[in-house]
Amino acid sequence: MGILSLACLGVAQVNISPSREDEPFWERIYTLPDSCNRTYDIATNAQGDIFVATDKGLYKTSDYTATWESVWWERNSPCTALDISPNGTICLGRYSPDLLFSDDNGVSWESVEMYNPGSFEMYYRVKYFGNDTLFALPRCLGHGAYVDYSFDGGNTWNYKSIGNWNLDYTTDITMAQDRVFYVCLAYFGNKSDDDRPAKGGVFRSSDCVEWENVEIGNSVESFFVIASSEASKAIILGDMNNMAKGPVDDNIILMRIRGCTFLDDNKVIACGSKTYISNDGGQSFVSVDDANGGSRIIAGKDGYLYSVLWTWSQTLLTKSINPIDDLLHLNDYSYNKQVSVSPNPATNAVTINFADTYFQLNVYSSDGTLVASKVGQDTFALDVTDYKKGVYLFQIIVDNKITTHKIIIK
Repeated sequence: MGILSLACLGVAQVNISPSREDEPFWERIYTLPDSCNRTYDIATNAQGDIFVATDKGLYKTSDYTATWESVWWERNSPCTALDISPNGTICLGRYSPDLLFSDDNGVSWESVEMYNPGSFEMYYRVKYFGNDTLFALPRCLGHGAYVDYSFDGGNTWNYKSIGNWNLDYTTDITMAQDRVFYVCLAYFGNKSDDDRPAKGGVFRSSDCVEWENVEIGNSVESFFVIASSEASKAIILGDMNNMAKGPVDDNIILMRIRGCTFLDDNKVIACGSKTYISNDGGQSFVSVDDANGGSRIIAGKDGYLYSVLWTWSQTLLTKSINPIDDLLHLNDYSYNKQVSVSPNPATNAVTINFADTYFQLNVYSSDGTLVASKVGQDTFALDVTDYKKGVYLFQIIVDNKITTHKIIIK
């Protein structure tokens, strides 16, 4: 593949299937006001409203990007970081040493002053884990990397300096099993400066007071995205500047990407120079020949993915062309010519032909319910006489690779 490097300890080597070139993955959305020149972050609430943080303030859409309304704007103060808690509290970071909070969907706002060194520039990331645990990651070039954290929903705050170089800054954070937090750092400057100590990297902590370095090989690394699910053992770590190197600690999977999100414990969407989809927690990926995905990705309440690109030079808002339910069963096209599923439509039985190979067969109804799970070899026939009429997804898994066929039963 050339553009992607992955390594892990305790996890099988990642398989990347050939690119899907038959259809695009993302579509550009041009409905944001023309005055918005940069998009920084995106979030959604339980009602389905989508919020986008821009250089011209915070915008909200209640009709899935058809129309927008401004919900916060202050001259010369772009919105650079955004998240929404499960109970609907909006947290907004910007070019200011305070955070903004709204409990009424953006109608009114409260400012909370934070601790920051004198050279504070902006908030790079704000992130909720539940309603009470909240992190804010400031960029304070010249004063090192900081983590600001609150365990009471943002009412009271503490901070911790981590890393060992004054031009490090924190870029993203995730929570793994047992409330262990992983934060990644980027660095500002020229990597060839041999006078500097080790910089950038990944740190972890269970209490946010003591942070330990996670060894990522012996090279200097600058990371911009880290993601996991609370129940997942896998952690996806993104590095846009260098190919990641191993060995690595625990089950960290390293990729050359700029954005990543877990849709559940096993379903992962990652975006770099291509879009990558995993159905097994990051052990294997389907690559999509589409580079429009952004650095922040969310699942909308309408069943589609949305993303924005954190960039200094352009406005990029995109939406997945297909709904998430279809994306979760994307084919591994390396097996397309080796497996056949017929007839289609079917009435009595569906035959799967996969010569000389054992395979796992999972059958899903159109609403995503697993209705059958079988192990087969060579030619295998599934009796569908008792199935209700409709569309079913026949998923065949071999060696962590997946191919999925839509079958109509009538």
